[in-house]
Formats: sequence, C-alpha cells, structure tokens
Amino acid sequence: MDVYSTEEEQVEALKKWWHENGKSVIFGVVLGLGAVFGWRGWQEHRAAQAMASSELFQDVLTSLRAGSPDKARAPAEEIVKNYSGTGYGVLARLVLAKLDVDNKHLDQAATQLKDALAATDETSLALEIRLRLARVQFAAGDADTALSTLEVKDPGAYAPDYAELKGDILASQGNAQQAYTAYQQAMKGYTKKKMDTSMLEMKMANLGVANQG
Repeated sequence: MDVYSTEEEQVEALKKWWHENGKSVIFGVVLGLGAVFGWRGWQEHRAAQAMASSELFQDVLTSLRAGSPDKARAPAEEIVKNYSGTGYGVLARLVLAKLDVDNKHLDQAATQLKDALAATDETSLALEIRLRLARVQFAAGDADTALSTLEVKDPGAYAPDYAELKGDILASQGNAQQAYTAYQQAMKGYTKKKMDTSMLEMKMANLGVANQG
C-alpha cells in the first residue's frame, strides 16, 4: 500500500514538506553556489596576482641586467607591498636586501632578509637566506647574532659556506682554534665539491694555529 493513497494527499504532503524545509534547501543551494563561484574567483584572483608580480619581477631583472640597480627598487618594492603573498615576494625582498647592502644600509638589509626568511617554506632557499642574513649581521658588527643565525640542524649543501663564515666570525672574536676547526670543516666540504680552496687556505694560515689533522 502506498503511503499516500491519493494524488491529493501526495500534493498536500509535498506542500507541507516544502513549507517546512524549502528555505533550508534554498539556503543550501545558495551556499553551495557561493562556495563554487567563490573558490573560482579566488583562483582567478591568485592567477592575476601571479601574473602581475611576474611582470614586475621581470622589470626588476631587466634593470639589474642593464646595470641599473636603482631602477630595480621601485618594482621590487611594489611586489613586496602588493604581492607579498606570491612566490615573487621573497625574491623581491632578496633583491631589496642586496640593494641595501650595496648602499651600506645594513639594518634595512637585515630586515628584508628576516622577512624573506619568515615568508618561505622552501628549505634550500631558507638556508641561503640565513647565510646572507648572517653575513649582513656580521658586517654590521653583530657577531654573536650572526653565529646564532648560522645555528641550524642541517645546513645541507650549504654546510661548507656556513662553516667558513663561522670561522670568519670566530677568528674576528679571537677564537683562533675554534675558527681553525670551522675552516677545516669548510675545507672538507669544498674539497669534496672540487672547489677552489686557495682563499680558505690563506685564512687558515693567517690564524697561526698548528694543523692538528
């Protein structure tokens, strides 16, 4: 037996159901459509941002290649201001940091590098940024902070560079033996990579520390 024995009863039941549930159905449909179109709009927005930041960064590169670094600053700053959430935001900060170093604005360079470090989740790039930041901190006379910046669990492919910079900092602090040990670590890494070690050898010789193997 049917639940509703007549067409009239079926129509009345449908009307009753719609009266009780129709608003929630419409609301659900609206929410669903909003989610679909909202996501599509967000994707389009991100694509537009990526395109705009890419074009600006191309202007940065063009200026740098043309030997006009001052002209690279404006588009790099625009990327940082308006498109910092794109991948080009980190790269633009690295460019600005380099320009600040060239102009001897070391505090500003350090700030750019710290912001770049905070904005990236790419391990290799983060290691490169740390190395640059430590160099800037050391150049600014903040040796202890530079050493702290270099303290990472695994410097990866940058291990020799980290070790050499540690040696430079320790040597500047008068810690010749520790500096020599750091240089030895750097030497092993550079030798493995078949890189020129003549400058490093000079640094080690200037320490006046006997080779302890």
